[in-house]
Amino acid sequence: MPFRFAVLIFAFLLATTAVRATPMTVVDDNLNDFINNTLVPGGTSYFDFRDAGVYSSCINNGACTKSEPLADGRNVTISANNPNMLYRDNLDGFGIRGHEDDEVDANEVLTIAFEGGWIPTFLGITDLFKSGDGNDDGEEVVLRGFLENVLVFDLKGNAHDGINGGWALGSGNGEIIFQLPGVEIDFLEFHSVEAAELGNESNDEFSVALIAGIAPSEVPEPGTLALFGTALLGLGLMSRRRRY
Repeated sequence: MPFRFAVLIFAFLLATTAVRATPMTVVDDNLNDFINNTLVPGGTSYFDFRDAGVYSSCINNGACTKSEPLADGRNVTISANNPNMLYRDNLDGFGIRGHEDDEVDANEVLTIAFEGGWIPTFLGITDLFKSGDGNDDGEEVVLRGFLENVLVFDLKGNAHDGINGGWALGSGNGEIIFQLPGVEIDFLEFHSVEAAELGNESNDEFSVALIAGIAPSEVPEPGTLALFGTALLGLGLMSRRRRY
């Protein structure tokens, strides 16, 4: 698809110039605000990983593929990095068995791949609290989005709720909803900054509860193609001026 190829080029340019681990924006601290359509318009598609009717059999598997009825039956594959196994419960969603069974921590990586791609707009995280390790940044989640194995975005978010001006201190479920860039990806990787290559900070743990968004359009809007063509023309003119 020419449009997908164009998006891939743009994603590559963006990924090679963007600052890594850009902070994510917190928009709410209650997953029910999303489920009840008070946060976003009704009809928004999403994957609710707390739904036992869909995902209960994924527990203790290295990878699991399911069809999500709330996303028009789109297939999604959830996997844990080897040799780890998935863990899932109805309160928190997905984690990885290991250091803390129901959460992603240490060097664990949770990967979520979407058949046909996905444009994520919101992310629901649970078990994200103010850290007890002495740092001021709280527990954090690192989220990386990829399109055809090219890094599209690299984001980081913490447990500061951004709504009440405070932290999720353990009362409740540590629920945080982040707004995402809304660009097409094939799969997402969830890392803990406790991982060695991400700073080796301690006590950073979280679970993945839901991911909302829309399916990529097979046919781009004419205006989108025109905008992309204008951008290419501008790059060509810049290159020409540099030559002369």
